[in-house]
Amino acid sequence: MKRAHFITAMIVFIAMPAMAQYWTTTSTYDPFRNGEKFIGLSAGTGWWFGPSEALNTSNYGIYNGYNITNVKRPPLNPMVALHYKRVLQGNTVDWGHSYYLSYNKWGGTVEGALADTTFSTKYNYTEVMLSSLIYIMVPIGDIISINGGIGLSIGTALKNNVNTTFSNGKNSESSTGVSLRDLILCRINAMLGVDYNLSDSFKLRSEERFSRNAETDL
Repeated sequence: MKRAHFITAMIVFIAMPAMAQYWTTTSTYDPFRNGEKFIGLSAGTGWWFGPSEALNTSNYGIYNGYNITNVKRPPLNPMVALHYKRVLQGNTVDWGHSYYLSYNKWGGTVEGALADTTFSTKYNYTEVMLSSLIYIMVPIGDIISINGGIGLSIGTALKNNVNTTFSNGKNSESSTGVSLRDLILCRINAMLGVDYNLSDSFKLRSEERFSRNAETDL
């Protein structure tokens, strides 16, 4: 009987190190977990502030040797988002934290030339982005607060349509899909906005976000 107990104890002792290899401990700190919570829909438009991110036509595929002569981009690009917001009440200012799950659509036209031949490329693409922003909220009276903060967006391109027409009539190309480097998108955001507290259950927000693409080359 004692021998049976000894063998059992040895099996447990030997087995414990193997089990310990899978033991992990994690901890998180979320200062907004006890904040006042809001959920809603956001709708708006995107604007272009930087240089064109469109096709690099000087040395790529059918555009090899052509020079870009004009880039046209619409000033309004639709966006709709699901918005989850948490607010920590402070003595003089409040702190906010928002998540956005957004659907965005962008597009434009790129034109170029080589000798007497020109081309015109129309493109559009859609993307889904998850954004997280942390910001300070400065109250102005009881119903208005001025907001400013920073955040990060990460997402993916869903669809990319490109249609190119050359003036000589010999070449035109229409393609769909996305390249590998466009599958993962990452942006750094800065935000300025105003909240209007119309009632205890209904709030409006006017917000401007300025984004810069982070490096996502694969």
